[in-house]
Amino acid sequence: MTSDSDKRQTQVDFSRVKRNLQSLTPIPGPRELYTKAQNAFQDGPQSPEQPPHVSKRKRTGSPGDALVETRARSEELILPKAADAGVRPHEYVRIKNESPWQSLQKVYELKLDGFITVAIRKPPSCEIVTVKNFVGSDREQKVKRLQQTQHENFVRFLEAFHSEGSVYVVLDYVPISLAHVVASPAYPTELQLAAILGQILDGLAYLAFKKLEHGALTCSNILVTREGVIKIASQECCRDVGSLPGADLADAKALGHMAMELIQKYTQDDGATGVEDCDRWPSDSKAVQFLAMTTSTTSIRTLRKHPLIESPWRKEDLKWMVALAGVSAYRGYKYLQ
Repeated sequence: MTSDSDKRQTQVDFSRVKRNLQSLTPIPGPRELYTKAQNAFQDGPQSPEQPPHVSKRKRTGSPGDALVETRARSEELILPKAADAGVRPHEYVRIKNESPWQSLQKVYELKLDGFITVAIRKPPSCEIVTVKNFVGSDREQKVKRLQQTQHENFVRFLEAFHSEGSVYVVLDYVPISLAHVVASPAYPTELQLAAILGQILDGLAYLAFKKLEHGALTCSNILVTREGVIKIASQECCRDVGSLPGADLADAKALGHMAMELIQKYTQDDGATGVEDCDRWPSDSKAVQFLAMTTSTTSIRTLRKHPLIESPWRKEDLKWMVALAGVSAYRGYKYLQ
């Protein structure tokens, strides 16, 4: 056995331990941590100290920032012009101060209600377009009318150029008119007639909403695409009519004459509205009743409510008529090369 004298004894100096504990940094509790985090948030992030010889480089704008700034300035310039034209900024077509022939090449002239230049965009696009040249003191007013008539049933206005005192406007290429359909051997069915007249009335209702009247409607300036979509052309001729009753009466009467041409392939020599082929078009048919209504109506809105126009017509039913008109009807042209 080991004697008590052989056992080792350890002595602890509690006074020294107490002094060491007091010299240590206390660990913060939850409340102190929250307070510290809150103060850091209010004061904002602290940037690390930089050595005296290191200079901070100023951050420059990226190309994307410059593009956004350019677009913003462009929109500021467009806003007053768009407001003057009565259109929204994204609908406004800017006039470029350059010759259109820098990007377009003339090919031939096509006769619709007059001769219009057909051109192609230079490669790689090679898109076919039509070009009109406006001269005279009213050229800016004509461009304004094109700005104001952006609707599915109007020929689309693509761009404009100002060069040597003239304004050149670029429009969609639609080479078939109702005059070509009239000249083709096929007669429209009642639903096909409704598809034509219904789309024209949609365009005229849009004009009435804008307080405008076309005033020069003929079968030669009512165009139709291969998909059967009616496109009213020569909208630069539109005029202000206000909101007076009967303001769109001239367009309604012109629509009656066009309907008569479509129904029987000709108009009356004395200018009267009527149908002579009663076997094909009985007097009680919707087509003849609509024709009679055009002589007495006072608004486009009334014509749109006629049973003929409210019938279940489809623009797709016009596709084959357009195709036939394209191969059977003579179209005047002048080759420019």
